[in-house]
Amino acid sequence: MPEEEKILTLIYEELKRVRAALGGAEPGQPPGPPRIQIVEHVADRFSYILEIDLTVEHADTPARLNNLGFEFDALLVERVDSDFTFKLNSQGGGSHHAYQGLAISGVKITELYYSNSASAVPKATGKIALFGRTSVATQD
Repeated sequence: MPEEEKILTLIYEELKRVRAALGGAEPGQPPGPPRIQIVEHVADRFSYILEIDLTVEHADTPARLNNLGFEFDALLVERVDSDFTFKLNSQGGGSHHAYQGLAISGVKITELYYSNSASAVPKATGKIALFGRTSVATQD
């Protein structure tokens, strides 16, 4: 198998693992939790997009980052169509008011909890890019 096919196969298998960890639904099934998508892979660095449906009310909803097997150390709020807040690592932590361009780095991010009132803005979305390193040990 050519090297390029091996890489694509590894990426595909990782996407399946992430989807399963998040309870992703198969076609025709109800949607699972917020969509997380691998958008870049450089050496052992990864970036993920956490997309939040802001038309639905959330109260300290976990993003389930700890199920992914990655360590995150930075984030960037990319899109805020309606107000929302988020907390890092515990529900008891301080809230951050999300705004486009908000960047946090140099902190270990093990979980993210988000809250908002249901928005009247059609298709209101929040997007947070999370950056980190793989911490999954390869299994034979």
